[in-house]
Amino acid sequence: MTSSTYKLLNVAAGPTQLLPHVVVAMGKAMVEFGDQQQSVAEHSHRSPTVLKMITEARANAARIFNLPSTHEVVFLPGGARHSFMEAPRQVLATLRSSPDEIAYISSGLWAEAAIVEATKLIGRRPKIIHVPFGNDGVLRVPDSALTGIRVVHATSNESADGSGWRGWQQLGKNITLIIDASSDACSYPIDDWSNIGVYYAGTQKMFGPAGYSLAIVRKDIVDGSVKAATSMPQCYAEQLSARGHGGLANTIDVPALYGVALTLRALAEFGGASAMDQLAAERARIMYNFLDNSRMFKALIPEQLRSRTTMTFKLGDSGLHRPFVDYMTSLGIIGVEGHPGVFSKYGGPMCRVSFLSLAHTEEDAKRVVAAMKQFESEN
Repeated sequence: MTSSTYKLLNVAAGPTQLLPHVVVAMGKAMVEFGDQQQSVAEHSHRSPTVLKMITEARANAARIFNLPSTHEVVFLPGGARHSFMEAPRQVLATLRSSPDEIAYISSGLWAEAAIVEATKLIGRRPKIIHVPFGNDGVLRVPDSALTGIRVVHATSNESADGSGWRGWQQLGKNITLIIDASSDACSYPIDDWSNIGVYYAGTQKMFGPAGYSLAIVRKDIVDGSVKAATSMPQCYAEQLSARGHGGLANTIDVPALYGVALTLRALAEFGGASAMDQLAAERARIMYNFLDNSRMFKALIPEQLRSRTTMTFKLGDSGLHRPFVDYMTSLGIIGVEGHPGVFSKYGGPMCRVSFLSLAHTEEDAKRVVAAMKQFESEN
């Protein structure tokens, strides 16, 4: 891939940098969408043109993830936070599970945000699982922690901390998984979907503009949600079902979904999750190789827990934090300021570089490292 043609390089954790051709197409569509002599913002969400777009987007998402026929793709309004409560509610209702049978893996800021919503749902904090290192240095959930548990919620990547954990794929087949993959979805293939009930991600990090979450839902959860529609907002139940008018019970943000559809098409053509796996690995290798050999910048996360999409670090001299952020901005590299929600956890301000989408290339990673090396040489 060639480097982005943007003057600015956006390495924030979201909204992410979009593919240049997606930005151009969205701009043109705001004036005239296809040959309809109408703006994409004026289109009915139930028009044949939009329903065709949604059908293609779902098909491309299924292709990207190599989904089995047991799962289907839906686009839900709002970001991933909307699913913090709704996803476990639908899974628990479908499986007829009690609140005592769901557990949450504690991994960082966003896992805690999901736990807060679960507390509202079940009236108390759910069971929390802390994942320790085994004797072989590998993180895994102890079997004892899963006694009596039927549902587990895991956050696969913590974009605030810069940590990632894919060990949830090794949990037992008798566990139904709810996965918040907002900041690493599509960055690696998933071989077995059988015990994944709901896999969701806000679109603004991997899949285009903000405004939706992309959810991959096991069909028994879908069917159970439809039957339980009286216990949830009707528009959510109908959208989750992906039936009726394309699963669209309320008026949606068609322009944003158009951008998502274009991004999904590009991802499918690129080779889907398998190809993104290689790109994510190379971008991370470039960044961590520099951080691990720098005298000024230090990675915050141990190697076994490092994210491949959000790399966090600190400067040895905290007095250089603000000058560094300003320096990167002056070079057109924006979004390196870390998440303030974890500043106290890491002893003060920290930085992060996020390479989330297909729009972030290996050349972009090299551009960031070159700028950091230059700052280091001058200070």
